[in-house]
Amino acid sequence: SSRVRLLTERLLTNSGFRCVSVENGELAVTAATEKQFAVIFMDITMPVMDGCTATKLIRKMQDSRGCPRTFICALSAVMTDGENLDGFDSSDFKIFDHCLAKPIKSALLVEVARDLVEIYQKSN
Repeated sequence: SSRVRLLTERLLTNSGFRCVSVENGELAVTAATEKQFAVIFMDITMPVMDGCTATKLIRKMQDSRGCPRTFICALSAVMTDGENLDGFDSSDFKIFDHCLAKPIKSALLVEVARDLVEIYQKSN
């Protein structure tokens, strides 16, 4: 929801991160095409284009351009004991570098963001 997206953006911004948030998967692909990010937190069930499809397109674009690989962390309520929910199964999540199940504790989100940014900075 837009409320959760804005709260997440505020949490990360208040924790010292520069954030860009978008409303759907198509806009996520556009943002990643226009700017290089260290980390993307990608909601799986978004309108217009789901997070798995958006992630595949971002990976394809980065590979074709020879860009540094952005760490993409899935945010999902559908990752429950490997169940196939809402048309997704566990193989859909192999394209992600990390996955967090919703609801996500604020401290964990910030910790994962810090860890992934640190790894990105060391590798690029």
